[in-house]
Amino acid sequence: MSKKSFKYAIYEGMVQAMGNDKNLVFTGDDHEPTNHRVNTQKYPGMPDIDMTATFGEKRVSSYDRIDEVWHNAAALGGALMGNKAVNYQNKSQCNAYPFLLWHQHAAKLPLMTGGQASVNMVLWLNVSAQGAGSAAQHSDYEEDTWYAHVPGARTVVAGSVYNAKGLMISAIRSGDPVAFITPDSMTGL
Repeated sequence: MSKKSFKYAIYEGMVQAMGNDKNLVFTGDDHEPTNHRVNTQKYPGMPDIDMTATFGEKRVSSYDRIDEVWHNAAALGGALMGNKAVNYQNKSQCNAYPFLLWHQHAAKLPLMTGGQASVNMVLWLNVSAQGAGSAAQHSDYEEDTWYAHVPGARTVVAGSVYNAKGLMISAIRSGDPVAFITPDSMTGL
């Protein structure tokens, strides 16, 4: 059995979903030189996953952490216009501004419009773990519970790498706003 990280499995699921749906876009807080790529050096015998090379910059975009509110709003707007969006926030720290968009708009608009507005959006949050070198603003405890208590939205947390891929595919297909939460300590590269 091959070993892979949560991130590799989730990217596998997203490649599958993006290959089947041309209206699915992915934005992410992943400003490393290897933007949205999983390196096979860590996973011998498994193919490279390079989201940008596979789907192009119009469907896969990166941003720095200072832009997380803008990208949440763009994903929400795209979802309201009929697209599907996955927005990845690495080290989310449950920032109150993106949460406000999630709580006040993404989750409530389908309910407030009697189902006429659809928000097919996945907010992938890599929640920070408390660890050495993390200041207080990067070490929130149980921040995932904010998302789990939002009426109108779904929240999922994968318990294994195997479940992570399937849950991401299901979250994208659900048609609802879904907070997809991965623990920082389990995501890996």
